[in-house]
Amino acid sequence: MNRAALVAGLLALGLSLGGGASAAPLAYSEAASGDLNFQSVGTLDAGENTIRGTMCFSNRPTLCPNDQIIDLDHFAFALPDSFRLDLITLDLSPTVDAISSAEFNLRLSHSDPLTEIVTTAVGFLAPASLSLFESALPLAAGDYTIWFPNGGWSGSTGGILMVDYTWTLAVSRIPAPATAGLLLMALAALGFTRRGRQRPGAAT
Repeated sequence: MNRAALVAGLLALGLSLGGGASAAPLAYSEAASGDLNFQSVGTLDAGENTIRGTMCFSNRPTLCPNDQIIDLDHFAFALPDSFRLDLITLDLSPTVDAISSAEFNLRLSHSDPLTEIVTTAVGFLAPASLSLFESALPLAAGDYTIWFPNGGWSGSTGGILMVDYTWTLAVSRIPAPATAGLLLMALAALGFTRRGRQRPGAAT
């Protein structure tokens, strides 16, 4: 086997040990898959995983879905082995009618048992694009929950606040140690091949 074929073989083997083909990133829609009340949205994959939905606040229950005064969305997710969660962002697009304040604590937790990792306060009255839980990132493989443990809002009788949101969870694959070693071997072999090709010219 010549050196070029050896390099190609090592690279192919390294990529195959690295985990093979990846599924598409998760895309969860509350409108299509149901209200989020601590349910799992599923298993994340490499890329930008998204969770979309709407939250509602009103002192007149008939204005919000399911006749609730407060409709907060909490969800769980799984991060598989050989992956890490690098970035968590939350985009908010509120529609406000006679609501004067709305701020809640937002918490990232391990799922079982529900154990706090980090908590931050989030306001809902203005459009925002927030990068959250940065002190806890990147996250290793495991089961996690994002939820609202407490907070409050106030407004006039009949006021309503509808908040459309999009969570984006950016995930990357962690190269396996065997893959990294094989890739280094391939690079070393490639360098040796180049040096070998240069020797005849150097001797003349």
